[in-house]
Amino acid sequence: MSVNKKGLIAGSLVLSAAVLVACGGDVAPTPVAAAATVVAASPANAAAATVVLQTVATATAPATFSAGVPALGTSASTTLAVSTATATATAPSGATVSGPAFSLASGGKTASGVLTFGSCVFTVSASTFEPAHPLAVGKQVTVTPCQASLATNGVTADGAPKPVASTLTLGSVTSVANTVEALVSPTGSVSLVSATGATVSVGTAVVVTPTGGG
Repeated sequence: MSVNKKGLIAGSLVLSAAVLVACGGDVAPTPVAAAATVVAASPANAAAATVVLQTVATATAPATFSAGVPALGTSASTTLAVSTATATATAPSGATVSGPAFSLASGGKTASGVLTFGSCVFTVSASTFEPAHPLAVGKQVTVTPCQASLATNGVTADGAPKPVASTLTLGSVTSVANTVEALVSPTGSVSLVSATGATVSVGTAVVVTPTGGG
């Protein structure tokens, strides 16, 4: 019986290639972000915080707190939207403040006004809450902490937008997750596709390369 050496060699090469593919071969694993990205609102971080809150809490997908926000005086399901528009309001001190407009609803009542940072300061300019409520007209409420979390952990660090879960923490409570688009660069820069469609840098992440073998 004759042996087809060329066919035998070719078959061996195909088998070897299959084994390499199954075990990852010599293809380097793709780097990923190692953790979630937290963006805390503060005067120093106001620009990034504004973009993040405007993206995480929009009019079409507001941040929803199922059991209310104690720091804002609500105990029923509460929704918060932060607009890309800038507004002004008068603080209790008489000073004029400006920042992104917010709108809030809970238990059939609504409040709106201006959001400023230090951590998050809500200055109410219109409201249907009763006068003694923290969200009544003319009141100002500071909520600490005020921060957004983007679930960038495990997101491929290739600079391409990916859908990620996002939540907003106000004081002791955290909102139901919404989905936003974020991207992680190979160097760890984290950017968010904002509500206006712009790509804005909002933080950094540690990038790691997964290990493993076949």
